[in-house]
Amino acid sequence: YEAVKKQTAFIIRKSVEIYELSEKIRKDYHNTAYLSTLVKGCTENAKDITEGGAELNFVTIEGVCFATTIDSILAVKHLVYDTGEYTLVQLVSALKNNWKGQDIMRAKALNKCPKYGQDNDEADEIARDYMNFFSTETWKYRTKSTNRQFRPGMLSWNYWASAGFILPASPNGRKQGEFF
Repeated sequence: YEAVKKQTAFIIRKSVEIYELSEKIRKDYHNTAYLSTLVKGCTENAKDITEGGAELNFVTIEGVCFATTIDSILAVKHLVYDTGEYTLVQLVSALKNNWKGQDIMRAKALNKCPKYGQDNDEADEIARDYMNFFSTETWKYRTKSTNRQFRPGMLSWNYWASAGFILPASPNGRKQGEFF
């Protein structure tokens, strides 16, 4: 689980670095004068919205597929560490092969592991801890060029459900191509 947190911190930091590049380009080359007249703070600060003129100055890092993430953490914990039924190497191999030939392992991931949203104390605690970590990590950052504050957000809206085709199989039993 600590490895997941470490990777999450890395992804957040890289997201901030990449966003900073685009923020600087917008600030230097893509002012939006009309939009800025409609946003509180820009006129008062005599700054375009792309220069950090808005009264409320946030950039949101959106987390998606929260339940899939928590269920996957729980599946690894249960299948590899708690029961010892499988090694991490076996689970990774099953995921790389989209669960092909691993019907029993996949069935256990789908049906025997704790799940978020089912009134399971362990799942709820991991979900709470992970969300706190994600939030705390995100709040650490501001843009350098406009001093905008990064804030955490969570998108669990239905339009992300079909994005399963772009991500590989997940430890919770979902195959690549299946909805989240």
